[in-house]
Amino acid sequence: MLLNRLVPFVDSALIKEQAGFRPGKSCTGQILNLTQTIENKKVTGMVLIDLTAAYDTVNHRLMLKKLYDITLDYEFVRVFKALLGNRRFFVNHQGKNSKWRISRNGLPQGSVLAPTMFNIYTNDQPISTDSDVKHYIYADDTAIAVQHDQFENVEEKLLTTLDTLGKYYRRNYLKHNPSKTQVCAFHLRNRCANRILNVYWNETKITNTQRPKYLGITLDRSLTYRFHCENTKHKIMTRNGILQKLSGSTWGCNPHVLRTTALALCFSAGEYASPVWGRSSHTKKVDVALNESCRLITGCLKNTSVEQLYILSGIAPPPIRRSTQADWVRTKITADPRHPMYGITPHLPRLKSRKSFMNHTKAISSTNPEVERTTRWRNEISSTSSWVPNESLPSGHNEMAGLANTKQTQDRNWTNERQPNKMGTAR
Repeated sequence: MLLNRLVPFVDSALIKEQAGFRPGKSCTGQILNLTQTIENKKVTGMVLIDLTAAYDTVNHRLMLKKLYDITLDYEFVRVFKALLGNRRFFVNHQGKNSKWRISRNGLPQGSVLAPTMFNIYTNDQPISTDSDVKHYIYADDTAIAVQHDQFENVEEKLLTTLDTLGKYYRRNYLKHNPSKTQVCAFHLRNRCANRILNVYWNETKITNTQRPKYLGITLDRSLTYRFHCENTKHKIMTRNGILQKLSGSTWGCNPHVLRTTALALCFSAGEYASPVWGRSSHTKKVDVALNESCRLITGCLKNTSVEQLYILSGIAPPPIRRSTQADWVRTKITADPRHPMYGITPHLPRLKSRKSFMNHTKAISSTNPEVERTTRWRNEISSTSSWVPNESLPSGHNEMAGLANTKQTQDRNWTNERQPNKMGTAR
């Protein structure tokens, strides 16, 4: 109830760099916004800031003050103060409990209000006015990107920005961790492939990494997304193991349950933020794992063609699903002013072989991405197959489940007949 009253009023007052838990924004949109900035021809230095227990260190007194400053509603602040107040805890150590203590810091864990309240708490964080410095914030995950022609200028601007943020974190009782903060350089200068950024924060040198991970997407120096595709493949193969436990030649779930499970476990992992990495040349590694998921749904052998495999599964092929999702996100960018990339001007590609999102996607007119996906699927195979693809299991899929159940009954009867009776002879 409080969230429904708070969000419409507060959302317009939040900084545009904050994309966490806000209507019209998403993880995919924030990652796209970051990667499109990296597509520039300049050297890009990125710092991923680590905050220790960010939600647990929110000071209640400062939280109530900032809430009043942004709402100017004393009664609402009183209600929220009652929600935070009189929250107690104790510590159990080696079987002994400590005394009850009153919590004076931290937002309620699991509360739907916590993400929005954290956005309000950090809404006054300093945002650089330098055009070369950009902030990408998703709740407590903060990335700072600095672009320049020279590595030395990138290091200098990153150092200045981090010093300013460090002072802000100390004033607001937020604990930044320089030892776990990471820095990475993105460029296409092969002669400087081993160049690292020397950036210090609170006299601690920030660790350089070649594979930074932001909001679940593994990046690399030239944005090939090779390592992300490999990690995604391994994740899907692990989930295929779970799917395999539900299927079998003589027992198991029916095809509808297998298809629903595969979409929820395997395809959801294989399509997360696919508009970001879906044009990579390494996506075939992900497709191999998803092909195996469809073989487990249908029970088809290895010699079954991939085209027929997806028709029998009632699932559109991964390339079609990825391209439709990317074009649908491009449609949102064009139509929704709340999107982080609304009104952005695409950069010229750094190389002719680069397939950036803004230069290789287009808005679609369809209001339903599922209809668009099925239409593209049918247009692709209409000339090579007599099958009419549809995103549902084809007719006759229940027959396979019936045969499996019959086989189970036959095996059970055969086992019972072979069991010895009390006299020790077979019945």
